[in-house]
Amino acid sequence: MTFLNTLVSKAAVVALYLSISSLSVAAAADDEAEFVAEAQAKLKATFQNLIVTDFREGPIPGLFEMNVGGQIVYFHPEEEVLIFGEVFSKEGLSLTAQSRSRTDSELHSGIPTEEAIVIGPEDGVPIIEFTNPNCGYCRQLDQYLAGVGQPVKRIVFFAVPQDPSAIARAVHVACSDDKEAAFREIYSGAKNDDFTVCEEGQALVNSHRAISSKAGVQATPTLYLGRTPVRGFRRDAIGQYITEQLRLLASN
Repeated sequence: MTFLNTLVSKAAVVALYLSISSLSVAAAADDEAEFVAEAQAKLKATFQNLIVTDFREGPIPGLFEMNVGGQIVYFHPEEEVLIFGEVFSKEGLSLTAQSRSRTDSELHSGIPTEEAIVIGPEDGVPIIEFTNPNCGYCRQLDQYLAGVGQPVKRIVFFAVPQDPSAIARAVHVACSDDKEAAFREIYSGAKNDDFTVCEEGQALVNSHRAISSKAGVQATPTLYLGRTPVRGFRRDAIGQYITEQLRLLASN
């Protein structure tokens, strides 16, 4: 056998090995995906009303983790139980906190901000806001941000439930030519009837509802201050974030 034939034969063996290895990796990935899918199906059958935005294998074999309303919850499919609490490594690190941080970042990255209604100046401090016009704390938040005395760019999504009144108010804002003015009129309580209706506005609100569900929003207001989710009207956290962002902008 010539040197060239030997080289070709070795190349063929390497190619065959790589092909088999690729198939093995793909098969393992398929098996893992099927394993997770089966566990998720068991979860849905066992806890039918649970709203989950993320589901994957957990830190312990046989245990799965999910995001439920911003909290990491564990599921054991064989025992059909949910487990609430923190899981720590032997080094004292909270694996639960790491998962929560990763999930929050992934959810933030998945929010299509181009579909939002923007309230406030374009160069203001950006805050992603999931809101409901019938939510009392959302209206308090609106009053606070309107009077905070600092430029805030509110990237607003309507996370409205199956409530005709809330949907009608949200659609009215979405249909208005001046959405910011309509938003403030609704949230101030100045307008309570004769709402505008249009197909484009209804479609936008439907899109907002789907985005809110995918982002795991279960209560309003829910904000993203940077990549950090804040659930509820937490005045101190919001004020501190705005102040810090303005300080950073001033120093650049």
